[in-house]
Amino acid sequence: MTMTETVVNEAKSDALQWASAARNRPDSPLSADDLDKERAQQLPSPGGRTASALLATCGWPVVPLDPDTQEPSSGPLTTQREVFGHYRHRGADGAGLTLGTQPGGVVLVAVTGTTSAWRAWCADVATERIVRRDEEGRPVGEERSYRSLGWFSAVAWSPPASPMRTSTVAFGRRQLDELAAAMRPRRAGTDQPGYIVWALPVGDRPVVFPATRALGHGLEVVGAGVVPWSARRADGWTLTASVVPQVEPMPPWLLAALGGRYGKRRSA
Repeated sequence: MTMTETVVNEAKSDALQWASAARNRPDSPLSADDLDKERAQQLPSPGGRTASALLATCGWPVVPLDPDTQEPSSGPLTTQREVFGHYRHRGADGAGLTLGTQPGGVVLVAVTGTTSAWRAWCADVATERIVRRDEEGRPVGEERSYRSLGWFSAVAWSPPASPMRTSTVAFGRRQLDELAAAMRPRRAGTDQPGYIVWALPVGDRPVVFPATRALGHGLEVVGAGVVPWSARRADGWTLTASVVPQVEPMPPWLLAALGGRYGKRRSA
């Protein structure tokens, strides 16, 4: 089970338990939003359940994504009622989050690219050289240590389950060709870029990132638009996230590397 499915199931379980307990307390009826959240999390739509869980956990608007184009299929959804109403009729849609400043001031920013590109960039940029010295201060060697990348969420495509292999003997050229095709590794979509996402807290000076910026090694900083969080393609590949975004300060070196800057101080 993926981390996204775990979060959704936990949120659903908590909601149902709370709803059951609330029904037994005449003085504490369910609010309209709680009822809508319960209905949204009971939908057969993975995207709808993810959208409901993200909205309940983070409070940020969620954007439905068309399953074919991965582009927004409607405007941002800001309430559980809107989530239920949308995914009730478009159950195949995925879900994403809007990058940039969220209601309340939290800032979402992402880096997009392939896993190999991310690893190459980290090895090249996210490391620092440490010189080891003896008791007299003379250099005797050096080592490289990874810098802190802060708290981030990784969003990536996962392949469909491998077809079951069989030892049954198939006779004829067509049968053999079909068997070979079924057993061949599925490589479609392996070059699909994923995302690394950070959520920066509200501060006296707002953090601003460029809408897009080349980072090197085939990576790109994305400070505007929508980052997909849950999706399923026609070829069976699914987009899943490692963890729900957690609001944490970004290390200063990383902020500078991604092109972030501080804006004017907020007025009191």
